[in-house]
Amino acid sequence: MPHNKVREEVEKIHPCKTPCIIKLEAESNGPYADWIGKEAEDDLCVKI
Repeated sequence: MPHNKVREEVEKIHPCKTPCIIKLEAESNGPYADWIGKEAEDDLCVKI
């Protein structure tokens, strides 16, 4: 999901008038990316 779509959805549902929404670019080695992707799989995570 593109960042702008995530931002729009968070702004719609967040209880604060001005929520903090930050986009950070990150790079990692393949095995770590695979591991963190598996560890973070739940309803609160958005896969991009």
